[in-house]
Amino acid sequence: MVYFYSGEWCVFTPALTRKVVAVKLSCRSKTKEELGEATAELDRPRDGRKARRHRTVENIAAEALALRRQLATDLEATWPKDMLDGDEIEF
Repeated sequence: MVYFYSGEWCVFTPALTRKVVAVKLSCRSKTKEELGEATAELDRPRDGRKARRHRTVENIAAEALALRRQLATDLEATWPKDMLDGDEIEF
């Protein structure tokens, strides 16, 4: 069959114009682990959700913890001992 569409002649074959006669949908319950992950994701802000799903987000928590520990150590080494009163700096 030949049609005129958007200023161009188009040829459609009957095989490409068949109707969909059935669709099969299926579902299953999530495991406890999957439910926990889904709940945790829904508790987070929506910003960046797609990036987290595709695992394209950098996680810098370990680097931040190492930096906090290093800063606390440096501060404790340079801080006057009488001002610390025997307490360690928390990070």
